[in-house]
Amino acid sequence: MNIEELINQYPRFSQHIGLDRISLILEALELKKAPFPYIHIAGTKGKGSTAVFLANIMKAAGYKAGLFTSPHLQNIHERICIDLIPISSPRLEALYKKIHHLIQELKLFDLSYFELMTAIALLEFHVQKTDIVILETGLGGRLDATNAVSNPALTILTNISLDHIDRLGPDLISIATEKAAIIKNGAPIISAPQAIEVARIIQDKALLEKVRYHCIYRDYEISSYPSSGFEKERFDVLSYITGLPYTHLNIALAGKHQTINATLALASAELLTKKGFIIKEKHIRQGLMKASWPGRFELLKVNNCMVLMDGAHNPDSSLALVSTLKERFPEKNIHMLFATLGTKLVEQNLKNLSTIAKSFYFTSMEGHAAVNPRELQDWTKQHLPDIPSYCESDGWKCFIRCINDRNPQKDLICITGSLYYIGQIRNKLHLPFYLENGKDIMEVSYE
Repeated sequence: MNIEELINQYPRFSQHIGLDRISLILEALELKKAPFPYIHIAGTKGKGSTAVFLANIMKAAGYKAGLFTSPHLQNIHERICIDLIPISSPRLEALYKKIHHLIQELKLFDLSYFELMTAIALLEFHVQKTDIVILETGLGGRLDATNAVSNPALTILTNISLDHIDRLGPDLISIATEKAAIIKNGAPIISAPQAIEVARIIQDKALLEKVRYHCIYRDYEISSYPSSGFEKERFDVLSYITGLPYTHLNIALAGKHQTINATLALASAELLTKKGFIIKEKHIRQGLMKASWPGRFELLKVNNCMVLMDGAHNPDSSLALVSTLKERFPEKNIHMLFATLGTKLVEQNLKNLSTIAKSFYFTSMEGHAAVNPRELQDWTKQHLPDIPSYCESDGWKCFIRCINDRNPQKDLICITGSLYYIGQIRNKLHLPFYLENGKDIMEVSYE
């Protein structure tokens, strides 16, 4: 049994909700108070992109940066990176053995998968003497394992919207309250633009913790340039915090929503300079330009057919995907290859995607509680009768069918709904995982 199989034996969720287990482990490791500066990130969408933008900036500035993200696309090693390089199997196995021994000693037999990975990540960052760590929450914030650490240098809140309503609460206020709970005294906040009720919750928490609350659009002005096809996203940022203008910034991640994520990273870099980090404008430019985040508006050519992979899994994400496709590829016929987990707001996602979809291909994925593709097709036939649909439970067969049906000159295939499914397709196509150096369109083929 390899290390990933060993870790996969841990339950996705513990039977008993709370921070007691992870707190006991971190106390035993002397990591309850982090020995390194760290940035804590929560939100519904954009967490990973923001984290990768910031990690690239810190690397460009010469700092050894730890990065903890989830979920992974192709293998578990991606979750723990130092200097944008995933942890090796020998390192992961050595750390697992140490934590596993501690679990046995403390009799913490109900520890969850994410709690285990959080402990491993924090231990690795400590052992490797990272200069700074970017720590992304897995789910929510208040009871997220990453929230057991007590001393962030900075808090980032990306866009907060409806998602994981089965665990975080049925409405936006409940979800925002959970996510804003990562705000702690001593850690200034930088937030994406939020709905009024969400902004009010963040403001109240900031006042309670006596920390400064900075917000995109209020403290940072963004001006975007039109983009089409495979062009990089171009935009300007004016910082009202420092008074500095950042003109003609370039990012490889497409979509106007990514300019907000990039600006969150830029703002974070400015705030970190007030804590003693030396980060210059050239580091910000270089870091933003180099950042890559596979599975997020990732363009390929597969057997000469244009394929876009974007793990839009909630209504706000699917709206952003639709908006970016309309802007960049208005001349293409868009065909949606869709798989999703059973916990998502599936019907609203499909309604959003239907505004540009010429057809739907519904499928499933291995190892996850996916919605039955036949149910998706039946719903579409009833509620979106004008859009043809096809279903195939085998994810790879469905992908091949979709490729073979399409006209390479006129059509674009969009794989969406689940990052897990995108990861499985990337594995089948033997695509590399990378977090820097931008991304030109890759050309691949299959037998």
